[in-house]
Amino acid sequence: MRAREAAVALALVCAAALSVAAPCVGTGQKPGERDARTLRRTSSAEVGDGVEERLTDLGISHQREERESSEGVEGAASALLEERRAQGGCVVVRSGYLDLLGRTWACVLQGSGWVEICLVSERDEGRGSEAVTWRMEASELGSLAAE
Repeated sequence: MRAREAAVALALVCAAALSVAAPCVGTGQKPGERDARTLRRTSSAEVGDGVEERLTDLGISHQREERESSEGVEGAASALLEERRAQGGCVVVRSGYLDLLGRTWACVLQGSGWVEICLVSERDEGRGSEAVTWRMEASELGSLAAE
């Protein structure tokens, strides 16, 4: 059970980091120094690189899946959740938009022995969306739970 709790806690920390970092990626500004005039749209892949780096730094093995959709953020997020519902065996721990304009949405899903962080962002010029998913197995997080 401890590994499962550690996995959920890590996923929530990563989701919180995404919400802070997403508007600043590529602007050269630190979180908290954001200026609405200099913000630019951030892709899931750009934000995902930061999550990927953090998971690697922590020594957490994970699976990364990327996909693109011609649908907008809402449609792609709905399709992703519907796919997971059809597979069964998981619950949504947290979900919601990470920005005020509805261009970036994320969720944390928990299943028996695994956790997923899912991030869906609008592509440039509203040409559909892109999604990145990271899956972490509780068995891989055993060393973190023991610390």
